[in-house]
Amino acid sequence: MNQASFVIVIDEDHVLGFRRLDGSMGFPGGKVEPNETPEEAAIRECKEETGYEIVVLDYKPYVCYLDNSQVFYYLGRISGGKLIEIGRAHV
Repeated sequence: MNQASFVIVIDEDHVLGFRRLDGSMGFPGGKVEPNETPEEAAIRECKEETGYEIVVLDYKPYVCYLDNSQVFYYLGRISGGKLIEIGRAHV
């Protein structure tokens, strides 16, 4: 079964989102790698896609099954790191 994890990152009264290269809006996240938990994937993907290190605050019990896939959502806050720009994606 394929798994993906996303994190909704809050910072005071802001929510971290970004415009992907295809023009869609999204939250940091992606595929759960072998031997990785969904929570670890959410933390790793956020760092790779934004440059921010996060702390997971809560697991949101919204697990969707789409095309035999599981999608996990977490709530997190920024704990370190520095914003990066990859390609033309805007954070």
